[in-house]
Formats: sequence, structure tokens, C-alpha cells
Amino acid sequence: MSSSEAWRIADNLGLAWQDWDEDEVVVFSRGLGHSFLLSAPSARLLGFLADAAPHPLSRSELADRLLPCCAPGTTRTEVDALLDLALPEFYRIGLAHPLGAAQVTPS
Repeated sequence: MSSSEAWRIADNLGLAWQDWDEDEVVVFSRGLGHSFLLSAPSARLLGFLADAAPHPLSRSELADRLLPCCAPGTTRTEVDALLDLALPEFYRIGLAHPLGAAQVTPS
């Protein structure tokens, strides 16, 4: 994935957040009718996309915002690896999508 690839949160999610503990967050989407258990870094990533809506954020911008929120000693390479896992999963479950891609509506 390119560092300039831009992502945005899906439309009409109606997100509600509940911190489970320091490591996990439950996110409920009224629009999708589903709850999701996310790691704290993944939840922050989704929060950055939600806060930026309706504007997209590039992978580079997302990494720049996420890195200071991670545990001390976390490297940019580790943050990039998280993006490599989380963003496609957000797309698969309908929470976010890259610009130019159709929104996914999970069944």
C-alpha cells in the first residue's frame, strides 16, 4: 500500500464507543447494526478517521497521528504494519474505505 493512499470513514455509521480496558475498545455502529472489539491502537485509528470526516487521511497522516499514541519505543515500521492489518479489515467490515473504492456493506 502506498503512503499516499487516502482513507475515509464510511458514511452513516453512527458510532458509539466504550473503552473495555486499556487494551480494547468496543465500537457499536448503529448504521451497520454491529459491534466490533478493537485493539486500542485500532480504535484510535478509527477515531482519527471519524474525526477527519468527511475528509480523507493519507496512510502517512494516519501513521503520523497514531505513532505518538503507541507504547514508548514503537517504531514507524510497527505502526505501518498495524495500518497494513487494520485498514483492509476496516474495509472488509464496512467501517472505512480507500478513496476510489466502493463502500462495503457487510451482510
